[in-house]
Amino acid sequence: MSSTTFKIRHNHFTPETTTAFLKEHEEACKTMEAEAFAALFKKYDLSFIEDAEAVLMDILDIMSSWKNTKLGTVLLELSEYDSQCIFCDFGKKVKVYKWTYNNPLDEGVKRILIYQNTIGFRFEFKDDRLVEYGLCNSFR
Repeated sequence: MSSTTFKIRHNHFTPETTTAFLKEHEEACKTMEAEAFAALFKKYDLSFIEDAEAVLMDILDIMSSWKNTKLGTVLLELSEYDSQCIFCDFGKKVKVYKWTYNNPLDEGVKRILIYQNTIGFRFEFKDDRLVEYGLCNSFR
């Protein structure tokens, strides 16, 4: 485990709150908006976890780096797929989101360029409860 993941006390999430968290996490991923992830961490009160803030900051950094209001960034497509970690937690499941976007207000030929970015999330469960969560930086 690295600073991009954190463990959660077994009793923090119930099976029901795990399901709700995963649903809201999926919704946040569909928007790729930094604010949605910040609200998720606040709502499920992950502040007591030592590495949660570092993981959230990494997520917020990724989520805020692609969008530029001055360039009119538009999310064109979002896809998701299951993958596996190929480095620190070799073989563990990773949920990957890939989004494509462009900046139609950019100058010249840049306005028609299409950009892509990806992010991978790891989830560990025990007794239907979320017990570990984080980012994966090395997936296929």
